[in-house]
Amino acid sequence: MTQSIRRLFAGARLAGVRLTRRGSHLALVAVGIAIAAAALAAVQATSLAAQDRSLGRDLARLDPDDRSVRAVWGGIPAQAEAPYPALDRTVRTQLERLRLGTPVSVMLMNEILFSGRNVSLAALDDLGRWVRVREGRLPRRCRPSRCEVVQIAGEGPLPRIAGLRLVRVGRGAVRSRLPLTDVLARYSSNEALSAAARYHTSGKPPFLMVEGVSELARVPAIVDVRRTYSWFVPLSGDSLHPWSADAFADDLTRVRSALRSEAQPFDVTSPDEAVLAAVERGNVSAQRLFLLGGAAVSLLLAFVVLAASANRRDLEATRKRLRWLGARGWQIGALEVVEALVVAVVGAIAGWVLGQGLAALAASHLGAPVAGTLRNSTLAPSGLGIVLVLALAACCVLLASRSAGAFSLGALTVTLADIAALGALAVIGIGLARGAADTTALGQGGTGVFLMLLPGLVTFVLAVGCARIIAPTLRLLERAGRGARLPLRLAALSLARSPGRAAIAVGFLVVSGSLAFFASSYRTMLLHAQSDSAAFAIPRDAVVTGDLSRLVRVLDAASPATYGELGDAAPVIRLSASVPRLSGTRNPTVLGIPARALPDVDGWRGDFSEASLSELARRIEPPTEPRLRGVELPLAARAIALPVRLRGRAVRIGASIETSRGLFEFIELGIAEPGGRRVLRGRVPPVARGGRLVGFRFDIARGYRVANAGIGPQPEARGRLTLEDVRADGVPLGIPFEDWLGVDGIRARTSRGEAQLDYFLASELVSRFRPRQPTDGISLPVIVSPNLAAAADEGVLPLDISGQRVLAHVVGVAERFPSTRGDFVLADHGTLAAVLNTESPGTAATSEFWITARSSGAALELERALGRAPFNELEVRLQHSLEDESQADPLASGTLLALIGTTLAALGLALAGVLLVLGADARDERGELFDLLAQGAAPKSLRSHLRLRMLLIVAFGIIGALLGGAILSALAISFVRLSAGAATPEPPIAFVLDWPLLLGGLALYLAVATALVLALSARQVRV
Repeated sequence: MTQSIRRLFAGARLAGVRLTRRGSHLALVAVGIAIAAAALAAVQATSLAAQDRSLGRDLARLDPDDRSVRAVWGGIPAQAEAPYPALDRTVRTQLERLRLGTPVSVMLMNEILFSGRNVSLAALDDLGRWVRVREGRLPRRCRPSRCEVVQIAGEGPLPRIAGLRLVRVGRGAVRSRLPLTDVLARYSSNEALSAAARYHTSGKPPFLMVEGVSELARVPAIVDVRRTYSWFVPLSGDSLHPWSADAFADDLTRVRSALRSEAQPFDVTSPDEAVLAAVERGNVSAQRLFLLGGAAVSLLLAFVVLAASANRRDLEATRKRLRWLGARGWQIGALEVVEALVVAVVGAIAGWVLGQGLAALAASHLGAPVAGTLRNSTLAPSGLGIVLVLALAACCVLLASRSAGAFSLGALTVTLADIAALGALAVIGIGLARGAADTTALGQGGTGVFLMLLPGLVTFVLAVGCARIIAPTLRLLERAGRGARLPLRLAALSLARSPGRAAIAVGFLVVSGSLAFFASSYRTMLLHAQSDSAAFAIPRDAVVTGDLSRLVRVLDAASPATYGELGDAAPVIRLSASVPRLSGTRNPTVLGIPARALPDVDGWRGDFSEASLSELARRIEPPTEPRLRGVELPLAARAIALPVRLRGRAVRIGASIETSRGLFEFIELGIAEPGGRRVLRGRVPPVARGGRLVGFRFDIARGYRVANAGIGPQPEARGRLTLEDVRADGVPLGIPFEDWLGVDGIRARTSRGEAQLDYFLASELVSRFRPRQPTDGISLPVIVSPNLAAAADEGVLPLDISGQRVLAHVVGVAERFPSTRGDFVLADHGTLAAVLNTESPGTAATSEFWITARSSGAALELERALGRAPFNELEVRLQHSLEDESQADPLASGTLLALIGTTLAALGLALAGVLLVLGADARDERGELFDLLAQGAAPKSLRSHLRLRMLLIVAFGIIGALLGGAILSALAISFVRLSAGAATPEPPIAFVLDWPLLLGGLALYLAVATALVLALSARQVRV
């Protein structure tokens, strides 16, 4: 037994000697493992740091009223079972379990009547933290004999309270709504607005604040006054982190349960659902980073395989020498295990330590706490488990690669690598068949494992494919180069006769180069997607829409000409429609945009439609600018008069006026009664003066009823109405009634200056008398989404838009269009407005303006102008602001930072691979080179031979890397449908390449690799 142990340790000692004296080639293997381990550690920590900052950002975006954990008690202390100190101890004990900081206590007596005067009285600890004094000073602690207060709202004298003397020592304002949120939350929205108005309007009751809750709470004079006690702990990104979110939710559940089970229960509120939703969003982004983690592992395994193949000859020589010296097989095996284990463990640990530094830099760059990030990622048990698994994997792969037989690359030979590649290909197909990994799929789990494996599987298949191709390619090169110069013939011949190591070297360069290409191009595509998404959502520099909260429309604020002074302003109509032939789909968006402005829309991509945007614009462009026909009113017209004669039921008559801004005003003219000639009059509002009369509308004046198909009595009216020329302020307008027509129950007979209308009015009809329009009888040319195009019958699509049936003629199809989601209908602005406003004036009014600055330098001036009156009453969205916001997203920053690190790691290992292969060549072919020198070969030729040999391997590797990187990038964007900020991108991420960056990186790599080849070959062959 002792002898066996001695022999075992002898093998270990021999391994130590080899590592000490001849371990230079294995040191490079350890360096490669360290680089991959550092990259994996940095990706893991960067992901957590990005999640942490994203959570902090989401918390900061919450309404201040929701950004805290709050416990509330309300009642009358005299009737309470426990005094304030007992309540305070109970709540603080529970809230401190959340580990979010010291709770802040608040006491509030809201609008209490004292001595005939109303007053609101609140107390806070550390009042200066929450109140800013504008006049006077902050109060001292409250005493019944002198209770100092600061007034933050309202006016009037302070009430006299028996046993409590209030003394105002200052005036100020609250710095935050946070201390008083619980009060505002008890109001309805109208009550809250009323309360706010009372507090900020002169003559309203004073709102006073006192220093010290416990002091005011125990004043005997107010012990029977109803009040609210609340305790809150503010939430921020500094107090809550992804690694503590689950514990926070669990602790909060226990705290809520404990406080609600008290004899006098507390109400506990918190944004726990918002916190968990933000954490889940970060988890979705983290799963996408599995791609980069898989890339790091793939690099590691590929480099280990290359290292094993590069040292195969040296290892075989060592085995023969030990067998000759009498070593047994298990001793040789122990030697190899110890050697591989030491290299793998030292490399993994060194890389993991290096990764801590990189992770700290990444966390600091993103603004996350460095210690917390490292402690809960790379230094957590899971992180340490990863480095252990990484070391064992590297060790096993190194041993397996050393023990495997020589590569058989003949045309009919099937190797274990080929079978494994076919299996990997099958796994890729099955994974992709599951569908794209969007936010929903990633949130449900199970996809992260496949994302982790995807880079390794793809690059492994590519490496095996390249290894299969390299042998016949080298043979063809050797035959083609037989007439070439000696160095090229030697390089081609040596590679063709022994392609095994070359195949492995090319395979490694394919793996490392593909992953570098993928990481770099994926980063480019994510950056491009951020710009695409911003331009797609906001199709020009600025989009101005009405403010619904203020009931201000864009044309109420300014005229189209005023918008035109800001830049190139395109008026846009946005409506919703329904398609009778289409069920089970969301109502499509109807957009009206001037056809001339369509080619200048941002956010359009060529893959949206087979036709170009200019061609689509040509298809919907009308021959002439559509404009509603009508009769112009004088600019000074204040009233219009309409002489009428009627036989039949009374009719209510109104006139539709199109204003100079493109809006519509309806003027009530009155009721036409049976009898003789009457003159109906209506006042012209100022906005309609100088406008255009575009028709009359007729309604039933009284509810005359008849039976109607069994659905009950329905009102209707019949008769004949004669209209004479309209007068504006007594001046006839000269209406050409012969060019007018009646619709929906109106049949007209016209002559010059007069129109006789036979009418039938019913509740379901909108009866009108209007001018004939250019759009009468034509279908509306539209561009639609594929779903709507499929519902069209021979190109005709019926639409219900704002209660009107419109026949649309489909002239083009596009997958999507900027500013819309889902199905859409795109028409020319003027044509759409004319078609809809002809039958129902005012249905289609301009609802948005898309504005482009006149030049790049004028963009800032455009933004400033939109912040001033009259545009400050509208909703303004800026394209660059949306893009800046997406780029500032911590998840996006973390993802892009991790991609940069993966790119650098892959390029570093690719260079290390070149060094490894060169070193192996120098060691294994030293004898052959010496023989060639002895036979008279010139050292210069031999150096050229070695250089060409290595450069051929590098060239083959780069070609395969470009192909592999393109495939991996295409798979990534088609399968992982996430933006840089972990949202589903709209439009989808496009395959784009930053050619200057790729070509520059390729040139740099080639320059460094060439310099290494020249330097090492010069050292290897010396005269």
